[in-house]
Amino acid sequence: MSIKDNYFFAKELAELHKISKQTLIFYDKKNILKPAFIDNNGYRMYSLKQYFILGIILDLKKMGFHLKDIITFLDNRDTNNILELLHKQLNTLTKQKAIINKLCDAIQSKINLIETYNSRKLNEITLSYQEKEYFLVSDQITLSKSQKERFLIAAELLSSATDNNGIKEYDLTGFIFTLPCLDKKPDFYQVFCKTNENNYNYTKNYDLYLQIFVNHNFHDALNYAQPQITDFCAALDLNLSNTIFIKTFKNYWTSDSHSNFISKIEIPIIKKN
Repeated sequence: MSIKDNYFFAKELAELHKISKQTLIFYDKKNILKPAFIDNNGYRMYSLKQYFILGIILDLKKMGFHLKDIITFLDNRDTNNILELLHKQLNTLTKQKAIINKLCDAIQSKINLIETYNSRKLNEITLSYQEKEYFLVSDQITLSKSQKERFLIAAELLSSATDNNGIKEYDLTGFIFTLPCLDKKPDFYQVFCKTNENNYNYTKNYDLYLQIFVNHNFHDALNYAQPQITDFCAALDLNLSNTIFIKTFKNYWTSDSHSNFISKIEIPIIKKN
């Protein structure tokens, strides 16, 4: 019996672990797993023990460990060392999991927004009860300010709703107008972003709302829809609140022009005694 009968060729070991032979060559060059010996024909030969060591290396690699940590562990294999490495990696992956979950939520929110305006008819007024929402709201922004000044105020608000990893903690933005009546021109507005119960300064209450989607940006949405809303309320004898929410649904994410933007106007209905 040849001594080689108790050893694996590099190709055999690679096939057993479903990796490429080049991976073994890479581990050899990095001094992670060198062959037990190289025979006279230049073949790399590996022992049964190395079969199991390679399995540990591949397991650690799948768990996200860096090569330097794997080498450190292999040089000093004991329970305390592996526990320390595993706890450290679990903490890292837990943080990454939280980030991934946030990103998944952000993607799902964007899908929901796009599906919402794709499924709604434009210029159609509806009445429905809306759930409570939590907003971060800016101070009043006067329309006499330059466009840049107004934008910077909005940008500061949106920046405050971003976590330490740069992930947005809001899924919708919009504008709040306070008007004595619909045909009056506003002097100011406020910017909002929809957040959660952990980070908000304004509550949009559960209530009955008049709603309409229009093919305009927030500046022109109310002017465009005002005649239709006025006629609708007169026909049904409805009284509207003086607080108007204009949510941005279709924006630069799906269009390169303001002319294609879609805004949703929401106005609370005042209940009669």
